[in-house]
Amino acid sequence: GGGGGGHKGRGAATGPAIMLMPPQIRATFVPNPPLKHMKPLPKRRKNKCSGVFALLKQFESERSLRERQSKLQSEKPKNPKALKELVRKERLAEMEANLVPLVTDYRNEQKESAGEYEGMNCYN
Repeated sequence: GGGGGGHKGRGAATGPAIMLMPPQIRATFVPNPPLKHMKPLPKRRKNKCSGVFALLKQFESERSLRERQSKLQSEKPKNPKALKELVRKERLAEMEANLVPLVTDYRNEQKESAGEYEGMNCYN
């Protein structure tokens, strides 16, 4: 035998393998300290509005809001399918109006650059 028991071939290293590592590496395996206990957060009122939300009505343009509401009231169809179609067409027209300048700028930029890519290119 080999003395006081245990497995043969271990030599002097009888503890966990982490104890054989240098202290700076061993420090990375040390668990974090336990979390500090904190008091529970105070309950907040659900209906209380503060911050930017209180100023929201000042920033909205009331005229455009009124125009949109009056337009919907005058043209509002009675069946849900027609209303859904109207809203879809309205959103599509608004989206196209926003995209047209972006697309034209992009196309002009492509014409000016003649397809050359300016930026990080691994083939240059």
